[in-house]
Amino acid sequence: MPAALRPALLAAALAATAALPARADLLVNGSFDAAGPSFAGTGSYCYLGIGDYRECGSVPGWSGSFPLIAANSGPWHNPSTNGGWTSAQGAVLAGLQNTSFLAQTLTLAGGTYTLTWLDSNRKNYGDGNSYQVQLDGQTLATYTTARGDAWDANTLTFTATAGQHTLRLQGLRTSGDGTSFVDDLKLTQVAAQVPEPQSAALVALGLGIVALARRRRQV
Repeated sequence: MPAALRPALLAAALAATAALPARADLLVNGSFDAAGPSFAGTGSYCYLGIGDYRECGSVPGWSGSFPLIAANSGPWHNPSTNGGWTSAQGAVLAGLQNTSFLAQTLTLAGGTYTLTWLDSNRKNYGDGNSYQVQLDGQTLATYTTARGDAWDANTLTFTATAGQHTLRLQGLRTSGDGTSFVDDLKLTQVAAQVPEPQSAALVALGLGIVALARRRRQV
């Protein structure tokens, strides 16, 4: 391969690897509105993973142990009447009550990701709660909601290697009764992982060999 072509091929390989259109909604059922859970035991809420009359049965996309709550649930003080609520949030949300948690396992490409979501709290009952956003057991950030909070938008950016990862929201309160509401979670890849210089050089070399072989066949 001519030496003069190497810098151009290397730059092209890096640009092709780093350029990536944003992909939204990598999470499954980030709005918690997918069909499946049963509110039959209570009429407006259920719990995942407790095994009694309030059992949700399943929540598509999610594992863990947490309450799933109708937006107009009276026992949870009508979360849809909190400030900042919009109809685009749908009819259902999740709660992080004390140390409850919700998790989803994903296969991700290497790169940079942005997680966005909304949180709030009950208006006139119970306490505030703090919760962590974790990736593979490592805490990325901690958030707190207080009684009476309006719905608030959150954004968190992190990097991940290619492979399987578990995103988890973990409640932290160990006494009393505190619940953070969460809703409308979206995960978007905003940039691909740029390869190490050695890897990029190999990619460039491979592109050059392919181009040279094609040129020879055309002669």
